[in-house]
Amino acid sequence: MSSQVAITIDVEWAHPEVLDFVVTELDCRNLQATFFCTHAGIELNGHERALHPNYRRHGNSLLEGRAAGTDVEFYRYIAESTKAFCPEAVGSRSHNLFWDNALASIYRDQGLKYTSNTLLPLVPGLEPLEGVKGLVEFPIYYMDHWDLDEGVTDFRLDSLRLERDGLKVLDFHPNLLFINAQTDAQYAASKRYYRDPGRLEALRAPGCGVLTLFREVLDFLVDTKTHPVLLRDVEALRRKAAA
Repeated sequence: MSSQVAITIDVEWAHPEVLDFVVTELDCRNLQATFFCTHAGIELNGHERALHPNYRRHGNSLLEGRAAGTDVEFYRYIAESTKAFCPEAVGSRSHNLFWDNALASIYRDQGLKYTSNTLLPLVPGLEPLEGVKGLVEFPIYYMDHWDLDEGVTDFRLDSLRLERDGLKVLDFHPNLLFINAQTDAQYAASKRYYRDPGRLEALRAPGCGVLTLFREVLDFLVDTKTHPVLLRDVEALRRKAAA
């Protein structure tokens, strides 16, 4: 078993300046990432675009007064609407990691090949898993929201143990990065300024946080000449090997 790292970003309706901040961190190091996109207008040269649908009915901007219908009708509408933002997408990670088995057939009909909805934090030796309806599941090795809740890593690079075998899918969120979030309370207090980059930048915390860890991860990849993988490429190679 070899060691691979995938950088993934859940866009989460971030302001364009906040998202550009994250993209610049990657581009200045010539590193690629998979961006799970929530809305239209996200252009990412050299990076993968995947889907980040919101299957919560409350506060869902895609509904806009539309009658939701049955659960399956609702899921299909959200999946199709999100796919329209990124027609080339072959993967999906739901907002809040939501899953319902009815989504598997909907995703197959949309031409999706993989999902990434299972959080298995810091579990060694992870590999892509065979899911239902031919979908491949990429378990999440690290998520910044989880770290804020659990306080496991102290935002230290060595806590991630990136050198060990297995596929390590790392999941970051633009607003958490932008404010260098250190606690869930700090992040919650910033939400009133969610799409106000100036106010958010003023709230950026000094010291160790999500941003400093992200930068250390990226610098580690550069220093060790480790090229992060795109999930679409891992899925394609896996499918080719099985043919």
